[in-house]
This record gives sequence, C-alpha cells and structure tokens, in this order.
Amino acid sequence: MYNHVASGEALARLVALEANRQFLTALQARLEGVTAPRDQLIAIAYQVRDWANENDSLYVHMARVEPDHADLDAAEILSGILAALSAPLGALGVAEGDRVHAMRTLRSALHGFVLLETSGQFQLGVNTGDSFEWLVDRLIAGVTGEQSSQNAPA
Repeated sequence: MYNHVASGEALARLVALEANRQFLTALQARLEGVTAPRDQLIAIAYQVRDWANENDSLYVHMARVEPDHADLDAAEILSGILAALSAPLGALGVAEGDRVHAMRTLRSALHGFVLLETSGQFQLGVNTGDSFEWLVDRLIAGVTGEQSSQNAPA
C-alpha cells in the first residue's frame, strides 16, 4: 500500500477527500432547482442527515480527519460545500462577518444530531424525524433572526 500512498495519515486524507467529494456531489444534486434560501438550508440539513445515515462510517471519518487546505482538490471541494451553506445565509440577511459563526452553529448542531441518531442514542419514543424537523426549523430561525415557522402566528 505504501508504494502508492506515503502513510496511513495520507490514506486517511484521501478517503476523507473522496467522502467530501461524494457528499458535495450529492449536495449539489439535492439543491438543484431549490431557489428559496430557507428551503436551501433545509435541503442542506436533510442532505447531511441522509448522507450520514447512508454512509455512516465515511461520515464519521470525514469529521475525524483534518482537511488539508494546501491540497488544491480538497480546497476546491471544501469551498464548494461552504459556498453552498454560505449563499443562502447571506440571502437571508446573515452579515458576511457573522456567516462563519452561523455555519459553525448549523454544522455543529446537525453533526451532533446525526451522530446521536446514527449511534442509536435517541430512545425516548419520540419520532426522530419530528425532532430533526424541529431542530432545523429553530436553527435556521436562530442563525437568521427570523421567526420559527412552527411558531408563526396563525
């Protein structure tokens, strides 16, 4: 193996790079035709969850391997993922200086939910799909300053 890859660390980076590439491809397909910024954020959230459930080992691996931003392929893929998340936040009025915070908030909450769900930690008898919908709605409301759609006045 080391005739083709310099080290175990290099192999881990290559696997993570391919996983991120596959995720970006799936994300772009999911976002195709979705034009409303809020709907784009919802689609991103569900893509993270769906992809993690379909590729649980790769998803965990992606989270454990620090990206190599000096690698042009990795930088391009990661930029694509971040751009997909940043654009709807900007369209919803999140200031450029706050977007990194908003993206980290969304990614952290989604990642935590997905890891708990995929490891069977949600056992309170409430539908996890309902909980995820609740989380996504309130996350978007929180980072954009809009009112939750589930608490909107009738």
